[in-house]
Amino acid sequence: TWALAVEGRHPLFFADAVLSGERTIRSAWSQAPGGISKGAGRLVSPRASTAPELDGRTGDSIWQGFPGDRAAALFPLVPGPQRPAPVGRFMSCHDEKNLYLAFRIDAPPAGGAPGKPQWGTDDGVEAAFQFADPARGRKTFLVHGFRGGRCEAEVKRSTAPEDSADFEKSLRFAAASLPTGWSCELAIPLASLGTAAQGAGELLFNAGGLLMRSGERQWFAWVNTGGANYDVSRAG
Repeated sequence: TWALAVEGRHPLFFADAVLSGERTIRSAWSQAPGGISKGAGRLVSPRASTAPELDGRTGDSIWQGFPGDRAAALFPLVPGPQRPAPVGRFMSCHDEKNLYLAFRIDAPPAGGAPGKPQWGTDDGVEAAFQFADPARGRKTFLVHGFRGGRCEAEVKRSTAPEDSADFEKSLRFAAASLPTGWSCELAIPLASLGTAAQGAGELLFNAGGLLMRSGERQWFAWVNTGGANYDVSRAG
C-alpha cells in the first residue's frame, strides 16, 4: 500500500494505519516559517474502484465524494501568524497502477506571458515527492501543471539525464476552466518511479502552485517549507 506523508523539521503530517483499503494521512499543524496555519485535520487518500476520467474537471464520483476532511487546503505563503484564506485544495486517490491528484484553484485566470506557459511566469500547480525510506533513494519527482493543459516534469537528484524526460512522458494531465477558477487532474504511473516504488509505503510529499497577479507572484502550498515547495525534506 501507499501513503502520502510529510516529515522533517516541522512534523506536520504522518501516515496513519491503512484501513479498508484506504490510505490515511493525519495532519497535526504546527507553526511553520511564514505563518501558514495551525489546527488539526485528517486527509484520506482512498483506493479508487474506477480510475478518474482525467478530463481536468474533477467531476468523477471519486472526487465528488471527498468531504472537507479528505481534501487538503492550499494556502498563500504570506508572512504573519494568521492563517490566510485558502486559494484552493487538492485531493488524491490511487489504484494498483497510478497515483492520482486533483486540484481546484478558486481564483480567476490572470494574464501570463505570451506563448507557451512557463513556471514562474504563469498560473500553475505543482506536486513534489520522494520516497520516505532513504534506502529507496533520494530522487525528488517534481511536476508542474498549467491551466492551459500543459504539463512538465523533472527528476531532481538523478544521475541519469533521461530520467526527467521519461518521467514527463509517462504522465497524463488535463485542465479545465471553472466559473470561479480552474481545475486539473494528474495521473502518475507507479511504474514511472522505478523499481524503488515496489512495496514502498510512504512518500514525502508537498503540493502548491503559483498565481500571477498584476505582475506579482503569489505562491501557495499545502505545507510551508520555508523555501521551495519541492523541498519535501523540509515540508513538515
